Amino acid sequence: MLLKTTIATSILATCVSAFSNTSPHVFFATNLDLQGDSKYAEAAAQRQEAADSSFVAQSSDFDRAVYSSLEACPADAYIFIDIPGLHSSDLSSSRLLRDLYNDAPVKFAYPYVTSSEKDSDKVLAKNIAENCNAEVISVNTKELTFKPYVDAHSRVITAYFDSLPAEENERKVTLESYLNFAFNSIVHSLPSPNYAVVITSSADEASVKVGRKEAQAAQKKKTSSKGSLFTRYAFFGTGIFEGTLISLFLIYALFTALSWLTDLKISYRAFEKQPGQPSKAQ
Repeated sequence: MLLKTTIATSILATCVSAFSNTSPHVFFATNLDLQGDSKYAEAAAQRQEAADSSFVAQSSDFDRAVYSSLEACPADAYIFIDIPGLHSSDLSSSRLLRDLYNDAPVKFAYPYVTSSEKDSDKVLAKNIAENCNAEVISVNTKELTFKPYVDAHSRVITAYFDSLPAEENERKVTLESYLNFAFNSIVHSLPSPNYAVVITSSADEASVKVGRKEAQAAQKKKTSSKGSLFTRYAFFGTGIFEGTLISLFLIYALFTALSWLTDLKISYRAFEKQPGQPSKAQ
C-alpha cells in the first residue's frame, strides 16, 4: 500500500492537467426491464466496466454507449441535461442526484470524459428523437420553467444550463438549483415513471480549477475499490499498479544481468588455440 501511494504521488503532477480537462458523463434509467429481463442492467454493467478500464474516455464513447442503450426506444421520456463546467467532485455534493443514480436499476457513469466533438450531446438527443419518433421539448433554463404534459407520446426533453461558477460556495448553490429544477420540476412531473436521464458536461476554466484541486487532494484521500462514481475517485487503478511493479522487476533484472556481464573477467587470449593442441580438421 505504501509503495502504491508513493508511486501515485510521484506521477500525480503529470496527471493533474489530464484530469482537470475532463468532465463526468452520467446515464441512468428506470423501469427499462419491465418484463423481468435484466438485459439492460447487464449491458449497463458491462459499459461501466469498459469505462473503468479505459479510465479517460472520449465523449463519442459515451454517446455510443447511450445510443446503444436507448436504440430500442425502451423509455417514454429521454431527459438530456448539460451543465458546462461540471466536475466529478461536484457529483458527490448532490444528495438528490446520488440517491436517484444509486436507486436506478440501469446506470453507468464515465467520470473522466474529454470532449471529442462540439455539442455532441445535442447531436445525441437529436438522433434519439429521430430514432424513437419523439417530440423534442427545449426547457427554458434561464427562467427555470417547464410546462408539464399528460399524454403518453414519447418526448426528448433537453435542458442546457449555463456554466457553473468557479467560486466553491456559489458553485454548490448553483448546481443544487439546477438539479432541483431538473428532477423536481421536470422528472417528477412526467406522466410515466419510465424515463432515462443523460447528464453531460464540458470542461471550462471553472472546471479546470476544480479538477486541479481534486487531483492535488487525491493523495490525501483513502479510496475504496468498491462503490460508485459518487463515493470514490481513483487516479491510480489496480492494473496500472500491477503493470508498474512488473516493469520495475524487469528493469531490475536487466540491470542485474548487465552488471554480471561487466564483472566477467576473461583475458583476450582465452579463446585462442593453445600451442600443441591438435586441430579438429586433422
